[in-house]
Order: sequence, then structure tokens, then C-alpha cells
Amino acid sequence: MRRRLFALRGLAAQSAMPLLAVLPEVLWAYAWLVWVSGWQVLGWPNPPLSLVSAIGCAVAAEVMTRTSLARNWSLRRVRLVVLPALAFLLALIVRIELRDGYALWDVGWTAYALDHLTRLGGALAFGAYLLWRGIVLGRERLSFDDIYPRFLFGLTALAILLVLWGITSGSSGFRQAWSTPSLYVVVYFFVGLLALALSNAQAIRQGMVRGREATEFFHRGWLPLVFGTLLAIVVVALGIASAFSFDLVALLLQPLNVVANWLLIAFLYGIALPLGVLAAILVYVLRFLVSLISRGRPPEPITPPDFSDWRKALEGQQPRGIPLDLVVIFKWTLVALVASAVVFLLARALFRYWRGKPEKEIEEVNESLWAWETFKTDLRDFLIGFLRRFKR
Repeated sequence: MRRRLFALRGLAAQSAMPLLAVLPEVLWAYAWLVWVSGWQVLGWPNPPLSLVSAIGCAVAAEVMTRTSLARNWSLRRVRLVVLPALAFLLALIVRIELRDGYALWDVGWTAYALDHLTRLGGALAFGAYLLWRGIVLGRERLSFDDIYPRFLFGLTALAILLVLWGITSGSSGFRQAWSTPSLYVVVYFFVGLLALALSNAQAIRQGMVRGREATEFFHRGWLPLVFGTLLAIVVVALGIASAFSFDLVALLLQPLNVVANWLLIAFLYGIALPLGVLAAILVYVLRFLVSLISRGRPPEPITPPDFSDWRKALEGQQPRGIPLDLVVIFKWTLVALVASAVVFLLARALFRYWRGKPEKEIEEVNESLWAWETFKTDLRDFLIGFLRRFKR
């Protein structure tokens, strides 16, 4: 049983690696796309592709590439199946992103596309780049040696972007550099460090398995431990950065507010509505029994709960039946309860892990997943090699 659980956890970690490898590539490239979209000469109101669509393009290309390699498809079959499928996917995503109110089957969209050729070309070019990166990543083993140079390259690209963003945004350049692209930088660090830690831990685990030295650490849920540690680091960094930039706080609260709205909607229609209908049925049955005994009027038909005022409040409209402050208080109270439950479960899992008694006659093996001095040395060597290319 333990061996089977051990194999399942190793499989879960291996399954997470393709997504963790492609996300940093998309994040730093999409941050550049956001900056380019702000150029007045282009006249784009927003980036031509959303972040979700960008991730979908890269992940689809990576998955299709790995699937074709795992099944030993010939090059001709790949060209006939994978490439047309990816091209169709890109065209569909671009069509949906630039729909501007037109339905998929509406030929009137062609006129709109001809009037916005630069935006259409930008979406196709960026999507093609993401497909190419997904194909490249799908052909690699995704080991630590493969991910680490890409992490350094993306880190350098984000650093250059922050400088350019600060220069081109005028007097409020540094403030803008903190508020807009900082979220991509934070998520890039989180996902990149998680991918590095996971790839290195996988290499350690495979070495132990080959040497029949798999320790109790790998029999337990070590991936949530790494995830929780990196999440704590990111949260602390965001707290420190927010003390110097109120724009960053507002930027972070926007997606959090969307999550809170969806959480409240899920609670209303997934929990409150069924309970309300059940309560209404019980009240109807009780009133019906009372009417039979007292020979009074039959009860009124069942009326399900109405959450239209709550929905209006979440959409930014003024509700009529309930105060708006009540909706806001209830929404954030629900978020606090869910966050407290998650923290409680994580703390309980870590507490159980720390209380676990080590087995006897097990040799302890220590291996670092991250070394700051090594990172600084590799970053310096990477920048020196990068600058030498321009001297040539």
C-alpha cells in the first residue's frame, strides 16, 4: 500500500511539471505584451490575448507535443495532425478574444478584423510564439538543468521590462513599475521557484529510488510543504511591497474581489438555495398538516429564495431589498472563513508531519532545493555570457 501511494505521489509531481514549466514562459512574455499594448501608436485598448488564453495556447502545444512523442508518431503524422490542430486552436482563440460582440458564425466580423489589423496581427504573432514555446518545452525532459537557464532568462527579461516600464511612464514611472507588472513578477517568482524545487526534488527522489534509499520524507506529502513555504514567502513579499505602493494593493484586490464575488455566488446558489428550498418544503408540509387538522385554508405554494438583490449588488448595482453594506460584510466574512479553513487544514497537515516519528535504522539525507550563493553565481555567469554575444 505504501509503495502504491509513493508511486501515485511521484506521478502527481511529474504531471505537475509540464504546467509549472510552461507558466513562467507565458508570464514573462505576457508581461511584455501588456507593456507593448500600452503604446499609443498601436491604439490597443487592452492586450489582444488574455492571460488565460495565452496559457491555454502554450499548454495545448506542450501537451500535444508530448503526446505525439510518447506514441512515437512520425514527422509526417505530426505535421498532418498536431500542427493543423494547433493552428485551428490559435485561430479559434483569437476569434473569441477579438469577437467585439460578434458571434462566431457572423461574417460581419471580417470587416471589424480588417479595421483592426494591428491588433489581429499582434494576437496571431504572440499566439504563434506561445505555440512555438509549448512545442519546444514539450520535447524536453524538464529536468532542473533544463528549467534553471530558462528561469534566469525570464528573470532578466522581467528586470529589463521593469526598467523600460519606469522610463516610458514619465514622472510616475517607478510607481507604475510597482503597480502594473509587479503582479506578473511575483507570480513568476512563485511558479518558477516551485518548478525548480519540484524538479530538483524529483531528481533526488529518483536517485534514492535507484539506490533503494527512499526516505520517509518522500512517502509523505512533501509537495504541499514546498508549495506552502513558497506561498508564505510570496505573501510576506507582497505585504512588504504593499507598504510602499498603494497601487499594488489596489491591483491585488481586484482579482481577490472577483474571487470573493464568485465565492459568494457559489455559496448562495450551491448551499443557501438548496437549504432554503428544503426549509420551504418543510414549512409547507407543516402548514399542510396543520390545515388538515384545523380544517383551515391550504398553505400557499412554495416560493424558493430570491437572490436577485444579492446578484445586483455583486454586479455593482444598487439593491432594493437589502443594504449594500450587508452584502459586502457577508462577502468578506465568507472569504475570511474559507481562508481560515484553508490555513487550519495546512497547519494541521504540517503539525502531523512534524509529529511523525522517524523510523529506526533510516539514514538521514540532506539535500538543498535552493542555494542563494549558487543562484547569484549562475546569474552573474548568465549575464556575462549574454553580454558577450553583443560584443561579437
